[in-house]
Amino acid sequence: MKLQVLGCWAPYPIAGEACSGYLVKAHDGHLLLDLGHGVFSKLQEVHHHTDLDAVFISHLHWDHFADLSCLRHALLGSMRQGLEVKRLPLYIPAQPSDLFHMISLWDDAFEITPLEGGLIGDIPVMGEVYASFFPVSHPILTYGISLFKSEKKFVYSGDTGYDESLIEYIQGADTFLCEASLMEEDIHNSKWGHLTSKQAGRLSEKSGVGELILTHFWPDYDLGKLKEEARGSFKGALYTAEQFGIYNV
Repeated sequence: MKLQVLGCWAPYPIAGEACSGYLVKAHDGHLLLDLGHGVFSKLQEVHHHTDLDAVFISHLHWDHFADLSCLRHALLGSMRQGLEVKRLPLYIPAQPSDLFHMISLWDDAFEITPLEGGLIGDIPVMGEVYASFFPVSHPILTYGISLFKSEKKFVYSGDTGYDESLIEYIQGADTFLCEASLMEEDIHNSKWGHLTSKQAGRLSEKSGVGELILTHFWPDYDLGKLKEEARGSFKGALYTAEQFGIYNV
């Protein structure tokens, strides 16, 4: 599997870039993780929307799903042109109910699977790649995702606060894409369900992660300092996500 970053900012992107969005590629498919502000535009630069196998939305905060509407209209446009486009599988939390209801009406473009009720495991999402969806600690219903192909394991945290119960889901990941929304000086804001980069490093170290990719950055932060704080608690390979960056799992 390969991971390509389409956007890594929160809650708004810096000029010319995008909020959360990640494309996972395997030789037998493409899976899109989150579709925040600006992500659909970046997707078009690297991949055609009709050649996706599934979409996963971690939670219904706008910096993670705003461009789902763009993808819907693009799919419908391709259908109107007579292209052989099927409804795209969409895995999405069932809460908050008002936002989920709005998106549930988009079943003209998506085959929607609601996520709720704890761990959901062993779902084939593309070719030989299987997914498990696990709940994380955030003010609204939010899921992380683990992807498995052969002996490889990739995990994306979604947005989450520090919770060691997550270790069982992250354990042994070859690559962990983890939110790092805060610097240590702002740890008081972790009550809103976010990690400092140091906490992301600590969680990764305790989970035996092979490599850690930090993401979901506040635009005013110095990413070099974020990485430095994570290095204080994590000994493995460490990266800060970059737009269009490609990482091997």
